Amino acid sequence: SLVGSEMCIRDSFDFDSAMLTGDAAQTVETVVANAPICGWRSFSITGHTDQAGTDVYNIGLSQARADAVAAAMASRGVPGSAMTITAQGESNPRVPLPDGTRSPQNRRVEISVN
Repeated sequence: SLVGSEMCIRDSFDFDSAMLTGDAAQTVETVVANAPICGWRSFSITGHTDQAGTDVYNIGLSQARADAVAAAMASRGVPGSAMTITAQGESNPRVPLPDGTRSPQNRRVEISVN
């Protein structure tokens, strides 16, 4: 979903997966198509997980999710030099829940544009 200068690809990753779903691919397509129209030249891509799994594992998974989105954007012509990729694991949930909770809302990648 598009919100100001931030797009969120949420509910778009299966549990323990970094593979983009159709909805995620559509959001990437929308971001890339609108970049020249809106004058977006840089993209901050941040991966997140739900609270299931260890902190160390979730950092790796959130990195893989962010990398998957960045790869999809690169395959559509966004230069790697225009993207900053980070991982937050379970440290910044959209919906705060107890540790160990599986939550599709928190399995997401956020794209901020500038």
